[in-house]
Amino acid sequence: MVVDTVLWSKLVTGMTLAFHVIFATIGVGIPLMIAIAEFIGIRKNDPHYTLMAKRWSRGFVISVAVGVVTGTAISLQLALVWPNFMKLAGNVIALPLFMEVFAFFFEAIFLGIYLYTWDRFKNPYIHWLLTIPIVAGQACLPYLLRR
Repeated sequence: MVVDTVLWSKLVTGMTLAFHVIFATIGVGIPLMIAIAEFIGIRKNDPHYTLMAKRWSRGFVISVAVGVVTGTAISLQLALVWPNFMKLAGNVIALPLFMEVFAFFFEAIFLGIYLYTWDRFKNPYIHWLLTIPIVAGQACLPYLLRR
């Protein structure tokens, strides 16, 4: 039985990229939905919207975790499995990957603060303000850095 290791490596790269695209795409819109739900919950004093924001934020953490793992794996697989491609296009691909990592760290810092500060502020709008950098890190910051 002959095993084509290059073919298997490329299939694994494709599968990892597919998971990354799916979870990263899902993760782009969720922070805005969380921010809107929490804002409506604060504005209308409705605990259902606040509970919805809490539950969505837990799901968003899973999306971020899968996106981080697959994004890290993709960067390694590009370097190890596709060396000729990276020699040719590495200088072009490196900058967008750096911008994505920068935006992720920006978002992850505020996401951690957001998750661990529920019910810790007297003014609930202060906690809601923490969603703005998360939304910016997920959707706006990568776009602004590309300009």
